[in-house]
Amino acid sequence: MAQSLRGTPHTFEVDGRRLYTWCAFDTLFFPALIGRTAQVVSRCAVTGVPVSLAVTPAAIRDLEPAGATVSLIVPQDTPDIHHAFCCHVHFFCLCRDR
Repeated sequence: MAQSLRGTPHTFEVDGRRLYTWCAFDTLFFPALIGRTAQVVSRCAVTGVPVSLAVTPAAIRDLEPAGATVSLIVPQDTPDIHHAFCCHVHFFCLCRDR
């Protein structure tokens, strides 16, 4: 779980500054760690549909599309958390019309 210096599919904007994370889950807790509200933008891992939400230190707001979710897995016991966990944690949406 980390912030990335390179562009990734998972972005969050804080105070006008765009930041990137290794996985979708990171975008949900970093705003609480830094005590700031962030606008998160990513994509559904299956359909490519944009997923956006506001994350405050206390709550998630303005989720689009409604019902979007995040996958979570139990990582293997490995020092390579990026490949064992982060590469598998994505946003997904319920896109019935696709």
